[in-house]
Amino acid sequence: MKVRPLVQADAPAVAALADRAYPGAFHLSQEDVADSLDGPHLCFGVFAAQDLQAYLMCWVDTTQVEELGEERVLLLDDIVVEDGRHLILLLRALRRAIVAAGLGGLAMEGTHRARAEALFDAHPQVVARLGYRRAAGHHYFGEREQENLCWARYEPV
Repeated sequence: MKVRPLVQADAPAVAALADRAYPGAFHLSQEDVADSLDGPHLCFGVFAAQDLQAYLMCWVDTTQVEELGEERVLLLDDIVVEDGRHLILLLRALRRAIVAAGLGGLAMEGTHRARAEALFDAHPQVVARLGYRRAAGHHYFGEREQENLCWARYEPV
């Protein structure tokens, strides 16, 4: 297994893996993925030979917490992992990239499906090794997705 940063040429593989992992409401087009990979990002994939096995997409954005104004945060936008080992590999790569880019002081935010929330909640030591702790969360029903979702904020430790 090899972990490396994602590039625009990986967009078809990312979109195909997302299509297998998500119901239709979460569909990512190749164009949307390519656009996301065009700018600065902290996006990584786990590859077996040339085959994408898992990916994580993250970049600097603005907080969704109104009271915090224009605070810069790391937006953990998407993770597709079918094998638990891949999550550890992706999070290690993300941590190295955060440190190398000098972004360790930024909070991290993202919206999780129930399965992803359970995965993170079941492994707080993994989140701690990433350098974060869960600071806030808000559960809601996503009308577009037609399922329960959780927005979460993780603060640097």
